[in-house]
Amino acid sequence: MNRFRLAGILSVVILSVPLFVWAQESVIHPADRVHDGNYIRAGQSIQVLGHITKDAILVGRDIIVSGPIEGDVIIVGQNVVINSVIGGNVRVVGGTVSVDATVGKNLTIMAGSLSTSSKTKIAWDVMAYAEAVDLQGTVDGSVWVRSQNMNLGAVVAKDVDIDTGKPLTVSGSAQVKGTLQYSGQNQAAIAPEAAITNLQYRPTAKKDGAPPSGRPRLFWPLVFLFGAWVVGGVLLAVAEPWLNASSERIQQKPWVTLGWGVVGVTITPIVAVILAVTLIGIPLGVLLMMGYMALVYCARVIVGYSLARMIQARTHRPLPSIAVMVLGIGLYVVIINIPFAGPVLGLLGTTLAFGAVMQSLFKQA
Repeated sequence: MNRFRLAGILSVVILSVPLFVWAQESVIHPADRVHDGNYIRAGQSIQVLGHITKDAILVGRDIIVSGPIEGDVIIVGQNVVINSVIGGNVRVVGGTVSVDATVGKNLTIMAGSLSTSSKTKIAWDVMAYAEAVDLQGTVDGSVWVRSQNMNLGAVVAKDVDIDTGKPLTVSGSAQVKGTLQYSGQNQAAIAPEAAITNLQYRPTAKKDGAPPSGRPRLFWPLVFLFGAWVVGGVLLAVAEPWLNASSERIQQKPWVTLGWGVVGVTITPIVAVILAVTLIGIPLGVLLMMGYMALVYCARVIVGYSLARMIQARTHRPLPSIAVMVLGIGLYVVIINIPFAGPVLGLLGTTLAFGAVMQSLFKQA
């Protein structure tokens, strides 16, 4: 993953967030304050020093999390430092990510570089996709890493699956109690002090200019998944009642919503072109197309959230709205990446999302 791809990741996600996210240059949550509820902030510099009782969604350039967070953490940032206690999952898209924390569930990272410390403790699994990874500390679950440069020094309770461009290095502090599966062009450099229960090496043939195996299949789905989580969190913060109403509308009148969606998908570009014919109408045409593309992206949030709420209603299992959003979007991203059927289902979902928006604009039940 070179700098251009990393810039692409951040651009896709950040441009999908409403423009107001950069309104504040600096955001600070003081150490002596407790924030009761979800904490959603954006700014060039963000410092979370105090306690947060639920989830945190942070979008910015330089982000430091030092205060305890009881729920999940979703971060998009250039430089990210987490040295805290997190009760739930940690999901980060960033440039440089440093984790010196206790994480109650999963650690999921897509970044230029990821480093953890010897004090880092992950209760569940680690999934990392980065140019360089230095994994230290303790992982009570499994580890999955795709990286050009990988150093493993952690104590891992279950299996480890690593694919690297350059040879894997395993330091003396590493312990893998399950199976270490390693794919690469060269054998791993394993320190004599390392405790590896079972090692399986899968040599890969060198291909000029080719990225590590697995990248073509997983790269863009992960980009869209992280981006949709962030956008979904922002939409929940500013328009949760509308999301709930749209979800009910899609479930109760799917064919009507689909019909409105067909109108919106087909008519909006035509109107934008007509506006662009006149000099005065060009700005309106550009704004309309920007809104059109933003809605195409946000469709996965609207439909994923609606899908999860439908499943929740059938199973009668109460979940926080942020959990419904995360699970629904994750399921929807998996569905639209199914071979052959995925693109068709994705088009159907986008049309339904357009229909929900069109009905809201024209006050249709």
